[in-house]
Amino acid sequence: MGEPEGKRGGSSRSRVRKNLVVGVTLGLFIATGFSVFITIERVAMGTEPFERHSVTYSQLVAIYYIGFLVGGSLVGLLLPLRRWLLGQMFLGFVLLLPAYGAVVAQSAPRAEWFTRFNVVFTLAVSILGGGVIGIWSWFGDRRKKVDSERNGS
Repeated sequence: MGEPEGKRGGSSRSRVRKNLVVGVTLGLFIATGFSVFITIERVAMGTEPFERHSVTYSQLVAIYYIGFLVGGSLVGLLLPLRRWLLGQMFLGFVLLLPAYGAVVAQSAPRAEWFTRFNVVFTLAVSILGGGVIGIWSWFGDRRKKVDSERNGS
């Protein structure tokens, strides 16, 4: 029933480890991109945009790295779902949810973290943003597959 374990790309444990590295790398890459963006914003506009949202620059950088590291790790563990469009959309949701949740939690008093608005907002932004990311990624994967088949690779 299928190829021997060695021909399928290694053991299940090594595949999980490889996928986890891919997810963590993705999370760190995205966190770095967001951090570069807010660094430019900080240089150009000072601290006012951060103060308006009751967050410091360093807190937001930490939120990005922690949130996207957690999200990227979850994506890595769930990476086999990328074979399907809905799976890829779910991976986008999972990637964004910890970061958006952390931003919302940081900007609200602890007693308001789980208010209906904060929960619905976090889920909606994660579903919409993650869905778009998932669709974009899924079609990109399909295009690469067609191109490699066309080129005989």
